[in-house]
Amino acid sequence: MATRPDYTVGTITLTSGSVNFTTSGSALQANNVQPGDMILLPAKGLTLVVAAVTGQNSGTLTNPCPAGAAGAGQPLRIRFQPDGSRYSAAVQALVELLESGNNEALAGLVGAANTMPFFTGLGTMDVKDIGSLPNGSVGAPALNFGMAGAPNTGFYRPLGSAIDLAIGGVQHTRWHSSHGIELMVGSFKGSGAGLTNIPLSAIGESGLWTPTLTGFTTPGTPTYVQQQGSYVRIGAKLVLATVYLVVSNIGGATGQFVMGGIPFSMASGPSRRSLFFPSFWGGLGLGSPYTYWFGFGITTDALRLYKGAPTTATNALSNSDVTGTITIYGTTVYEAA
Repeated sequence: MATRPDYTVGTITLTSGSVNFTTSGSALQANNVQPGDMILLPAKGLTLVVAAVTGQNSGTLTNPCPAGAAGAGQPLRIRFQPDGSRYSAAVQALVELLESGNNEALAGLVGAANTMPFFTGLGTMDVKDIGSLPNGSVGAPALNFGMAGAPNTGFYRPLGSAIDLAIGGVQHTRWHSSHGIELMVGSFKGSGAGLTNIPLSAIGESGLWTPTLTGFTTPGTPTYVQQQGSYVRIGAKLVLATVYLVVSNIGGATGQFVMGGIPFSMASGPSRRSLFFPSFWGGLGLGSPYTYWFGFGITTDALRLYKGAPTTATNALSNSDVTGTITIYGTTVYEAA
């Protein structure tokens, strides 16, 4: 094979102690200058070896430039490594890779559908059914990300219908086939103690509920023509509930009226008591001097109904105020327990 002539176009600048060099007026990449080619400095009797070509007029050396070779604008002479030497070096590198044991380990595997190879050690491999990963645990996730500063971070399966995410060995999030996503309150604090599930439904949920109207003294068995309720829950605490009730007969109910069936228990405490506001109603004769009525959340699971007037103390709205079929449209907003 013919030997390529030296490349002598341009000049070269070398800096003492540096592996970087630059050329001027050259085209190193276009002329296929490669690692292993030699930079000749005949006037100084020195030879430097190219480690890499980084541009048409730049590259690096295998070793820092000695002081005797340093200088700016020196005549450039590059002697190409014979192609046979390049091929021999490439073959030697390939042989070293083949002798590493990885190829032998891979060749010894028996492939099958839905399996993948993986390393079990240095130069050893096995196959894994990708559909049957181990369950793992919160302290040792089956799919471990190996994050620096957060070991035991990954996914595991605590039960057949759920997959959990652990961060630093602490349960953080659960994907459940029935409940959706559940977040673990407190897991960001690092303690992991006293965690509480917040279903995805609690982040933004809407649904229906069944309101009731009974007596406080005697509940009775009211006859409902309409008994409809809907709600929107925002976050874990805020609940907006609407009511549509039509009661044709209170069924022996006595005492103050109580509206029950609240979709979520109300937070307790005097400062958290909710109010129910009727937007339309009928079948209730408040009597003088009362001009309006409302519901008040004294307990966590029901609203007691009161009637009032601008200048008169409130009084219980009760069975004695019924004048016919009771119709109620209204809304309550409250803090959930």
